[in-house]
Amino acid sequence: MAGVAWPDALEGRVDECRTHAAEALALSEALGMGLYKAWSMIAIGMLELGLGHPDEALRQLAACDAFLQEIAISDPDLSPAPDIVDALARLGRVPEAREVARLYSAAAAAKGQPFALARAARAEALLAPEADFAARFESALRHHESTPDTFERARTQLYFGERLRRARKRVEARKQLRAALKAFDQLGAAPWADRAMSELQASGETARVRDDRFRQQLTPQELQVALTLAEGTTTREAASRLYLSPKTVEYHLRHVYDKLEIRSREELQAALISHSRPGSERKALMFTDLTSSTDLVEAIGDAAWHDLSAWLDTELRRCFKQHRGKEVDHAGDGFFVIFEAAADAIDCAITIQRRLANHRRVHGYAPQVRIGIHSGEVRVSDSSVRGSAVHRTARLCAAALGDTIVVSREALEASGRPLGGLHDFALKGIKEPVAAAEVSWT
Repeated sequence: MAGVAWPDALEGRVDECRTHAAEALALSEALGMGLYKAWSMIAIGMLELGLGHPDEALRQLAACDAFLQEIAISDPDLSPAPDIVDALARLGRVPEAREVARLYSAAAAAKGQPFALARAARAEALLAPEADFAARFESALRHHESTPDTFERARTQLYFGERLRRARKRVEARKQLRAALKAFDQLGAAPWADRAMSELQASGETARVRDDRFRQQLTPQELQVALTLAEGTTTREAASRLYLSPKTVEYHLRHVYDKLEIRSREELQAALISHSRPGSERKALMFTDLTSSTDLVEAIGDAAWHDLSAWLDTELRRCFKQHRGKEVDHAGDGFFVIFEAAADAIDCAITIQRRLANHRRVHGYAPQVRIGIHSGEVRVSDSSVRGSAVHRTARLCAAALGDTIVVSREALEASGRPLGGLHDFALKGIKEPVAAAEVSWT
């Protein structure tokens, strides 16, 4: 459910995001799954950040940061620190932002992985003086080239374009802003695409609204007003956000209506916010989770936990690559991976458990990992996978015990494996029982 709240947040689906995040929080607290609780908290923070509410975003993200410190999870890939820097910078609290960025940069450098390094460089770039910001943004983009996360790269391009525009380097700004807008549109990240479009218009580029059937073009101010009202805000709320008077908002809105040949807020929203979504594909999905991670961190300490976590991540990624899996997400102690074939996903899970068991025999210890696998229809983009099948797979993983693999009936059937051992799992958030079986790997 936490994995479902993330795309809801990026796409600006307010009600769905809040509902799914609340369910994920309740479930993760009941099961002691700190990773998914953190994901849920960050999802709400990202929702608020995308909607232009940095104060509320900061409240959510700071709470998540405090929670992660409380449970001794210090993985910079999971840390909301770069997003906290974003919110603080927007609120004008630059000295606080610099301190958060400094601490995060040190953690990212210690890990040495491109995702963390890219976010660290972007946080530094947001706060850098005019002479230095371009080099820092370019450094972030070089690190992004080594990661599959299209959304984070687009955010960096958006912020780079904003700084370039404010530095009066409009031609260079448009290059970054066009790339950001294209990526956000492809991902369906409407609030972020709207921001990129507004910046592009403000740079002086004549950009048409998304639907090409409208021949008339909007001025930058008209477009900004239209996009804000299309989010569902009232005239007074839009005026406050844009630092305009309500009468000025209404003036621009009349011109928008005339140019787009529409007469209602509903038609305005349909014209400006509509976007195509990726088509559905059938994939095999896998979630992994390290069991009792909080207790383990407390028992062995941060330094040993860092080494153990790095070793486990390397082993699991080796297995994913061996069985043609594609890593979609990783934060803290869990992975989300997709496969073209269910048989590959199950074989990968078996390999993981056998390698850990062998390490346990030879070296005396290896952590316990639980794995859930399902096969279903999902919407796949460059950096995200969405659909109810994702939710179901995450729930199956949560229902598994340490050192076990729980596979749904659908995945077993798709893999050609026998259906012996099936029984019904009552999974929270899913009305009907889910038929699944524990696959033997010994």
